[in-house]
Amino acid sequence: QTAPQLTVELFQGQQTVDKSLLVGKPVFLMFWSTEFSPPSVAFQPQVQEMYLELKEKYGLQLVCISLDPSRKTAERTINERRFQGFHGFAPGWEHPMVEAFGVRALPYFLLLGADGKIAMTHPEIREAFANGQTLGQLVEQRLTGDTLEKEGKLKNQLNGSGR
Repeated sequence: QTAPQLTVELFQGQQTVDKSLLVGKPVFLMFWSTEFSPPSVAFQPQVQEMYLELKEKYGLQLVCISLDPSRKTAERTINERRFQGFHGFAPGWEHPMVEAFGVRALPYFLLLGADGKIAMTHPEIREAFANGQTLGQLVEQRLTGDTLEKEGKLKNQLNGSGR
């Protein structure tokens, strides 16, 4: 399924990031908040590690969107912890970006493929974590198609086609 339109104001100046800037690139999208979800801040190091590991290899873009009502609170966290990637500001649960992407809990993750379609949903990412995969392994598998290819081979083997 094609991802909703992504347009969000960035902390870096008054510019915005939108889907047109990210065309042809995979995007890891994270919704978070210092105020509403301290665990989402604690999760950022894993997201940052994954991003630094995969950005050059796959052209991966990272867009982290804060739901904090206070821009200063979120900006202070981003600067103090030296978070990489694009950082957007969509204050509150009623913000159109939050509603468009169906965010109901924080942190909330999505992987968008280079084609602009949703490559991995939040429940899929959470399930993989529960099974012990690292975020880097998970995203790389989906970007390379390894997981999908293996699943397809297994289905073929079970169906007796062998390939």
